[in-house]
Amino acid sequence: MTEFLIFVILTVFSTESINVNGLQRRFGLYVPQQDTAKLPVVFVLHGGGGSIRSIRRMAGWQFEELAEKMKFIVVYPQAYKRHWNDGRGIKKYDSHRLNICDVCFINAIIDTLEKKYNIDTSRIFAAGISNGGIMAMRLACDPSSRIKKIASLAMLLTDTLTKICRMPHPRGAMFFIGTDDPLVPWQGGHIHFGKRKLGRVVSYDSTIAFFASNNGCNGRKEVKLSPLVTKIFYTECESGENTVLYVIKGGGHTWPGAKSQLPSFIVGKTIRGLRATDTIVRFFLNEKY
Repeated sequence: MTEFLIFVILTVFSTESINVNGLQRRFGLYVPQQDTAKLPVVFVLHGGGGSIRSIRRMAGWQFEELAEKMKFIVVYPQAYKRHWNDGRGIKKYDSHRLNICDVCFINAIIDTLEKKYNIDTSRIFAAGISNGGIMAMRLACDPSSRIKKIASLAMLLTDTLTKICRMPHPRGAMFFIGTDDPLVPWQGGHIHFGKRKLGRVVSYDSTIAFFASNNGCNGRKEVKLSPLVTKIFYTECESGENTVLYVIKGGGHTWPGAKSQLPSFIVGKTIRGLRATDTIVRFFLNEKY
C-alpha cells in the first residue's frame, strides 16, 4: 500500500507557474485520482524561509495521502523570496517592503484551477504554519479572498490583523499553539527569533474570541483530550462556522504529529499524540474531528 501511494504521489504532483501582477509565481499541485465529482481545494502555506518542498516534508506528505482517500486538491504556493506578505510590515522581508499582493496570488491560483479542473468553489481552504499561519488569517480577513475556512499552526492573531481585518462573512477557523513555543508566546507578546522582534500577537484567548465573534459563536467549552492536549471550542455558532483551538502543553513552534525541519533547541518539541493534518482536513470537510 505504501509503495502504491508513493507511486501515485510521484505521478500526480507537479510544479506550476503563473504570472501575477508582473511577477512569475510558482506553486506545487497535487491532484488525486478522481471521478466526475467536484473537488475541494486545500492550500498549504509554508512558514517564513520555507518552500514548496519544505512544507511537503514538514507535513510528512500527509495532505497528499489524505487527498487520495478523501478526494481533494492540495496546493503548495511559494512565497515571494520565501516570506508571505502577512500584513506585519517588516521591512527586512522583500514581500513586506514591496507590498506583494499574496491574496491576489492565491485568488489567481483558484482562477487557474477553476479553468483546468472540476473544483468546488464553495469549499476552498487554507492551512499554514508560522508566517504561513498569519497568511492564512490574512486570507480569512480580506474581503476579496475566496477562502472559506482556515487553520493556523504555531501562530496567533497579530496586532496588525486585528486592526485591518474585514471579514465579509463568517469563516471557520482552527488553531494549534504550544505552551513552550520559543518564537510565539501563547499568552501574547512579541514574535521573536533570537533577539529579533517580528511583530506582536494577541493571546490564544483573544485569538479564538476574535474569530468566534465574527462567526456568531457563544458557549465556550474546554475539553482535555490527553495530558498534553486541551481543545477549546464554541458550541453555539449562529453562522454554522466553528472556531476551535488546541493548546498543546510543552509543544513548540512545530507541526503536531509531523516531523520538524529544525532542531528542538531552536523550535521546541513536536508533540506526536495529535495528528494536526488529519484534524485540519476533517475540520475543512465537515467530518468528525
